[in-house]
Amino acid sequence: MELIVPVNPIPAPRPRVTRKGWTYYPPKYKAWRETVDAVLPDLLVAAGVTSPLLGPLSVTSRFICTRPKTTKLTHPEGDIDNFEKGWFDRCTFNQLWADDSQIVHSHSSKLWAEPGEEGRIEMEVVACWE
Repeated sequence: MELIVPVNPIPAPRPRVTRKGWTYYPPKYKAWRETVDAVLPDLLVAAGVTSPLLGPLSVTSRFICTRPKTTKLTHPEGDIDNFEKGWFDRCTFNQLWADDSQIVHSHSSKLWAEPGEEGRIEMEVVACWE
């Protein structure tokens, strides 16, 4: 199964903690989660996913980030595992799979979109047989 999600990827940040001990995520990340949660269910229905995938899975992800007007970086900032963490959590929440612990193989890359192109997440999920 292949998905192309028209949402600019961002890495998952560490949760923040208030003086009273409450934890929360920064507003930018919270807004990103809400955007993904609004778009992903329709994409899953279009891909024919009617119930969570079960069993071991192999996932290939490409995080294509919107290029800033000026940058000296050759690739987007943020650890690749943090890009995966936020994205995999959203896929679990939106019932693509039952739990991201099912992922036994993962290959991810992060790169800039072409100038003038919007960011997106491209993903391929394949069932694995052990």
